[in-house]
Amino acid sequence: MIIDIHAHLMSSSFSRSGRFNLWNAVLRHKLGISTAPDFLEKMKNDLRESPVGKVVLCAVEGSGIAAGNREVLDLCRNDGRFLYGVNLNPLSPSVCDEMEYAVRQGAVLIKLLPSWQGVDLSADPCLPFWQLAAEKKIPVLVHTGPEHTFRGDNRLNDPGRLEKAAEMGVTLICAHCGCSMMLHERSYFSEWARLARKYANVYGDVSGFSGCLRHYWLSRILRDGALKRKILFGTDYPSYPYVFRKNDRNIFGGWLDFYASRGLDQDFFHRAQEILNVSET
Repeated sequence: MIIDIHAHLMSSSFSRSGRFNLWNAVLRHKLGISTAPDFLEKMKNDLRESPVGKVVLCAVEGSGIAAGNREVLDLCRNDGRFLYGVNLNPLSPSVCDEMEYAVRQGAVLIKLLPSWQGVDLSADPCLPFWQLAAEKKIPVLVHTGPEHTFRGDNRLNDPGRLEKAAEMGVTLICAHCGCSMMLHERSYFSEWARLARKYANVYGDVSGFSGCLRHYWLSRILRDGALKRKILFGTDYPSYPYVFRKNDRNIFGGWLDFYASRGLDQDFFHRAQEILNVSET
C-alpha cells in the first residue's frame, strides 16, 4: 500500500487568516481554492483518483494555516483513508500525557517543527519526550532544513540535533532530508546523510521536493545506494511538483509520476507502511 507520509489539512480558519506568506497565496490561487471546504474536497478527490491508499495528515498547532490536532483527529476518525499525525511540543509540561492520549486516539506519528515551535531537540528537557517515543515505538517526523511557511530560527532545524534521539532508538523521519530550497540558504543535507548512514532508525522523507535545487539534492540521494534505501514517499500536500502547471492536476498523481520518472521503485513507495505499522484495512 502506498502511504503519503507527510500532508497537511487546511485550517477551517484559513480564509479568515492573514497569517500566510506570498508562497501560500500563490498556492491557493494555483489550486483554485479559497476556503477550507474547497481544499478538503480537492484533497479527497485527488486521493480517490490516485493509487495512494492512505495519507498521514500532519497537524500544526496554532498556525492559522494548517489544521491543528483536534481538527485533524476529527477528520481521521470519520475517514479511514486519513491517518493522524499529531503535533506535540517536547517542552510542554504535559507532553507525555499528550503523547499517551494521541497514541490511544490512533496517531501513527508525531510531527515536530523545531523552528516554529522554538525547540532545541538536543536539549536535556526533551529527553523524557524522546524516551516515551522510543517506548511507544511511535515515529517522529521532524522538519529539517530551512522552513518557509512557519517562520523561526532555522538553526533549530539542523538534523544534527537529533543525535541523542537516534541513540535512544527513536524512529526518526527527517522531513525534506535537511535540504535547502534557495541558493542563499544553508543546507543541512550532509548532517541528515550522516545520521541516516549511522543509524538504522533514521530516515528521510522527500516531500515537497519542488524547485531545481531540491531536485539537485534528490539526484545526490539517488546516486547513493545507502541513502536511497532510507527515503520515504511524501508530498507535503498541497505542495506540488513544479513540472506541472494546470490548476486541476491531481497532486498525489503528479508526485507519483514525478518520482516514478526519477526511477524510484516500489520499495520507495511502500516503505512507509512497515515503518508506521499500518495495516491495509
